[in-house]
Amino acid sequence: MRLIMFGFLTLIFIGCKKESVNINGVTTSIPKLHEFALKGDLNAYSDLSLAYLDSPNDVNFCQTSKNVAEKYNFPEAYLNLYYCQIDYYHRPDRMNLEDLNDNEIKNAMNYLVKGSNLKNRECSKLLGEYYIQGKYLKKNTQLGNSLIQDNK
Repeated sequence: MRLIMFGFLTLIFIGCKKESVNINGVTTSIPKLHEFALKGDLNAYSDLSLAYLDSPNDVNFCQTSKNVAEKYNFPEAYLNLYYCQIDYYHRPDRMNLEDLNDNEIKNAMNYLVKGSNLKNRECSKLLGEYYIQGKYLKKNTQLGNSLIQDNK
């Protein structure tokens, strides 16, 4: 019975790892999306981001996000770097960063600042919430509210 259960769970686990993604009727392999994104295809990066949302076990996604953010200054990549830094897809409470060290918190906040400066609405909203809380950034309610209101 244990052997059957182990086999069943192994099949489920293997089946959960996506090797390709179908977006708008076009199937592309995950490795190809990484390749295209790293060459500057921001549509491929967006597709890769959607695939990661669907199956957040792509071990290369965070590094690709970092490369795309730094090389192409792509706002969505900074948001995804924040999510990678806080391990958003494996954590129940995305706003509680207490189990991160100071450097990781600083990096997460820097990703939000960079994304917000590039007019990413979600980065601005999250950054605004952190300023209002004053927990990981110096409390600045006026700036926090401004970031949230300007991006509605």
